Amino acid sequence: MPYKYLRNSMENDPSGNLQELTKVNSNIKLPKKYIVQNLINIYRAIFIIILQKPMSNPVEKIQTLRKLDFEKIFLNFFYGVKFRASVNCFGLLKNVKINLPPCMLNPDFSGQPSECPPVVGGNTETSQRLVDTLLKAFEIAACSQGTMNNLLFGNDSFGYYETICGGVGAARNSPGADAVHQHMTNTRITDPEILEYRYPVTLDYFRIRENSGGRGKWNGGNGVIRKMTFNTPVELTVLSQHRTNSPYGMAGGKDGKSGEQWIETSSGKKVDLKWKDQYNVKKGDSIVICTPGGGGYGHPYIVE
Repeated sequence: MPYKYLRNSMENDPSGNLQELTKVNSNIKLPKKYIVQNLINIYRAIFIIILQKPMSNPVEKIQTLRKLDFEKIFLNFFYGVKFRASVNCFGLLKNVKINLPPCMLNPDFSGQPSECPPVVGGNTETSQRLVDTLLKAFEIAACSQGTMNNLLFGNDSFGYYETICGGVGAARNSPGADAVHQHMTNTRITDPEILEYRYPVTLDYFRIRENSGGRGKWNGGNGVIRKMTFNTPVELTVLSQHRTNSPYGMAGGKDGKSGEQWIETSSGKKVDLKWKDQYNVKKGDSIVICTPGGGGYGHPYIVE
């Protein structure tokens, strides 16, 4: 398996299963005990998921097997990475009852489709804030960047869409990670070489936004700064959050820095963009996006 694939896969690996692959290349040879152990893991995962529920219908068995993360399993087989099967989450909500009154998260869809509320940013924005809210209620972790920093641009001949990483909120005994997506997201960004080859843009820089994570006994993760220059006129749209309110700290930890974005025109003018905005970009204009940092956890000046 090429090193490049492993590097890309690691960009958003919330489970940490790929962290041990940073120095792996396609020529690595592992001891036989790793191969044998991971063969056992594969069979174990398959038997667990099949025996979890009696199934006489072959189609149902196939559909159930598809729920397994086979990419992770075969990475385990070939590279000896610690096995963490997704079957561990089966039945997690079996004894949980969710009582949700009619609201934004539980709207009324009983009427005509044309009269039902549209869903916009539900999987990229609303879910991010919802996870942070649940974690806050249990005081598990400080607020993460709480957005996927959606960036879209295009014209009559092409369209492009990307989401941009940021800082993770710190938890007790755990600082937040820098420059990753968090919670329920799993997208990875386009490689610079591919971006510039296929689209009329130049990626000027993509770097850590230093000191954007909130201070704490455990610091919040840093966001990123991404600048892109356009080589042709396009219509640009941004959809983001935490541009006004900062990602909160917890248990005495400081807030992370809020995000911001602006256009730098070819004439040198700076045009600030709101959290949700559109702009007609001209050739030579650039966009700069600074994503939020995560909040810190614990008072930064208290040492146990």
